[in-house]
Amino acid sequence: MTVRHRERGSRVQYFGSLWDRSWNPNYIIAYGNKFEGATEVCDDIVGNREGANPFEHKLVFEFYPSLTGKLEAWWAPGNYLLEFVDYPVDYQPPPPDPRSEFPGYTISELHDFAWKILAETNPSTPHVSVPSFLGELKEFPDLLRACGSDFLLRSLKGANSTAGWARKAAALASQAIADMRGNPIPRLFNHIASGHLSWRWGIKPLIGDLRKMYGFAKAVNERLKELRNLRDGKTIRKRCSLGKYLKKTERQRKFLHSFYYGLEGWSHVTYTAEVWGSAEWKLALTESDPLWDAIFGPKLNPDMTDQQLELLGRQIAAGFTLHETLATTWELTPWSWLADWCGNVSDVIAASNNALGLTWGRICVMRRSKGEYTVEIDRSTGSTWATLSGGWRVAMERKDRHPVFPVLPFPLPHLPFLSGGRMSILGSLAILKAPRL
Repeated sequence: MTVRHRERGSRVQYFGSLWDRSWNPNYIIAYGNKFEGATEVCDDIVGNREGANPFEHKLVFEFYPSLTGKLEAWWAPGNYLLEFVDYPVDYQPPPPDPRSEFPGYTISELHDFAWKILAETNPSTPHVSVPSFLGELKEFPDLLRACGSDFLLRSLKGANSTAGWARKAAALASQAIADMRGNPIPRLFNHIASGHLSWRWGIKPLIGDLRKMYGFAKAVNERLKELRNLRDGKTIRKRCSLGKYLKKTERQRKFLHSFYYGLEGWSHVTYTAEVWGSAEWKLALTESDPLWDAIFGPKLNPDMTDQQLELLGRQIAAGFTLHETLATTWELTPWSWLADWCGNVSDVIAASNNALGLTWGRICVMRRSKGEYTVEIDRSTGSTWATLSGGWRVAMERKDRHPVFPVLPFPLPHLPFLSGGRMSILGSLAILKAPRL
C-alpha cells in the first residue's frame, strides 16, 4: 500500500497591451497579464484494492476575459487615441474554495454517517413499515380534524349546490371568527401551529407511506434480486444519498475594469455540495440456530428456494419481522423525534436490524463540492469602445472519499442543526405550549 500524490496543470500566462495611437510613432502604455487554465491535484492510495481507501481530488478552473478595441477621436474620424490588444480585465478573483463553506468532517460527523449509511442501505430494513403505519393510523382522524376536515364536512352537510356550500362556509367562518373575539390573534396562531404540526408529523408522512405502498410490488422485485445475489454468495454494494446543499453569497457591485476603460457589474459565489454513502453487504456464513429461527424467523441461507426467497422478501419489505417491532416502538414513543434530532437512535436501530443474517463490509462517505464565481456586466454604464472577449470561468471543484466505521455501539449525542423546517416545528410547539393569556 502506497500513498500517491499527483499534479497536472495547463495554466498559461497570457499578455495583452494598451497602445497610445495619438502619437507617431505609437508606443505601449502598459502591459497586462493573466494566468489561465486548469490545475488538478489528486491524493489516493495504490495497492490496497480490497480495502476502503481515502481519496481527494481538486480541480481548479481560471479563465478571464480580455479587452480589444480602438478609441476613435470624435473630432477627427479615422484617427485613434487608444487601442486595447487582448488586454486582461482588472477583476481576476481567485477560485473560491468550497471548503470555506463545507469544511472537513469531524470524527463525530463521520461516526453518524457510518450509522446513517448502514441504516439506509441495510437489506433487512423494510421498504415501508406496515406495523408503524398501523400504529400511527389511529391518530388519523384527529390529524384530519386539525387540518380543517371538520370544517369542510360541516360546510358540505346540507349543501345542495355550490352557492349553498359557499353561503354555509361563509357562515361557519364568520361564526369561527366571532368565537375568537376578545383574544383573536393567539387563537389564530394556535390554529395555524396545530395545522402545521399535523401536516408535518401526520399527513405528510402518511402520504409518503401510501406512495411507498403504491410501489410495493416493484420494491419486492428489487429486494428479491438482492436476496438471490446474497444467497448465491455475492457481495452487493448499495449507496444512499446523504444530502444536497446550496449556498449563495450576496450579489455585490464590482468595478470590473478601471484602467483607461470603465467596466462595472456584479458578482456572487455559488457553493454546491452533494454527499452520498455506500456500503457492502454479504451473507454471514453461520450455522442455523433453531431457537433463533423459532423466535425471529428463519434467516437467509444458501439452501433457500426462490419461493422461500419471495416470501422472505415480502416479509422484509413490509416490516413483518420481530426486529421491526423495536423500530415501531421507538417511532411511537412520544418525543422520539427530538431524541433523533440530538442523536442517531433511529439510525442505530435500523442499522442493527439483522433479520437476514448479513454482515457489512467497506463503508465510505463521498462528497462532491464546488465553488464558482458568477459575474454579470452592467451594460448601462461604463465605456463601450472596446469589446470583451471570453468570460469569467472561475471555479474550484473538490471530490473526496472517507472510509468510515461505526466505532461506538450506541447513539452519539450532539447539538442539532436547526434548519428552517426544524425552526418552524419548534415555533409551532412554542405557540401551542405557551400559557393562555
